[in-house]
Amino acid sequence: MNLPLVRHATSSKEDCRIEPVTRLSQALASRWNFPEAHYNLGSALWKNGRYDSAIFHYRVAVQLKPVYANAHNNLGNALLDTGKTCEAIAEYRKAIELKPDYEGAEVSLGWALYEKGQYPEAIVEYSKAIEIEPNDAMAHNNLGLALQGNGETDAAIAEYQAAVEIKSDDTLARAYAYNNLGSALLDRGQIDKAIADCLEAIKLEPDYADAHFHLGIAFQKKARTGDSIAEYRKAIDGFVKILAVKPNDANAQRYLATARDSLARDLTRKGQ
Repeated sequence: MNLPLVRHATSSKEDCRIEPVTRLSQALASRWNFPEAHYNLGSALWKNGRYDSAIFHYRVAVQLKPVYANAHNNLGNALLDTGKTCEAIAEYRKAIELKPDYEGAEVSLGWALYEKGQYPEAIVEYSKAIEIEPNDAMAHNNLGLALQGNGETDAAIAEYQAAVEIKSDDTLARAYAYNNLGSALLDRGQIDKAIADCLEAIKLEPDYADAHFHLGIAFQKKARTGDSIAEYRKAIDGFVKILAVKPNDANAQRYLATARDSLARDLTRKGQ
């Protein structure tokens, strides 16, 4: 069982230097015709979860500057976050058309195609991203998800393994990859290795609900009921937090329900 809570990539390092929304809004009053001003405000709004407002300003940015590849990509991200997957795909493709070596847009496009269940197409885009940037751990991880979705489990495991072996500061990508590797091995009955990988994921991201969930399943299979109960409780807490921010996240809703059912069964076994 696998829960792909991996998100698409942000577009550029510009997003790491976002100023407060209020300051950017005030600055925009005198710079309305500057596409970069709309882009920066859109990025700040997107980071704050204000996706509809971000979409508005990204749209203005690309209207003012149609060749603005970063704005097309970020517009795609905001559209994807509001469930407008087809529109997002069009924006990602436009960004790549404008900037053919745009690795971030390839990763984003791959994720959008993955979410639509178009696994072969997602594999193509992630493979292109890795050609551009071989050491992108998230791209390797997401390629693994697409391969696994396409029934190519051996190839998926190889990509997850490649992701965890990349020496980078992207601890989130490595945590995702360890979790997904553990999940794939769990499905194959390699319980001890799955436990080890899930623990590595939790070491990197202690509140990672997905990893706690898979670790709970692994402990359950090893008849370590006390440990599984503890992990299911942590998973439930994590999924509740995810849903507080994204109440329509179907994956989190589904796995929250599964974690609660699993917890109830283990508590019954222990007579609690």
